[in-house]
Amino acid sequence: MSSPNDQITFSCAAAEFTQTPPDCFIFTDEGKEIGRLSWADGTFRFTGQADESAKVFFEALQRMTQ
Repeated sequence: MSSPNDQITFSCAAAEFTQTPPDCFIFTDEGKEIGRLSWADGTFRFTGQADESAKVFFEALQRMTQ
């Protein structure tokens, strides 16, 4: 079973490269960090302003569905 920090290998035509996935989401408002959801150690951890971060997250989701 893989862990959240395992590298992912991508293939594109004849090129192949390896990418390490990010280990956190950072929520910002007006350029300032308001929250961070991290899983660097295999456990989800949130720090910051939960309500404001949730608002930013759902606004981003809403923009992707339009």
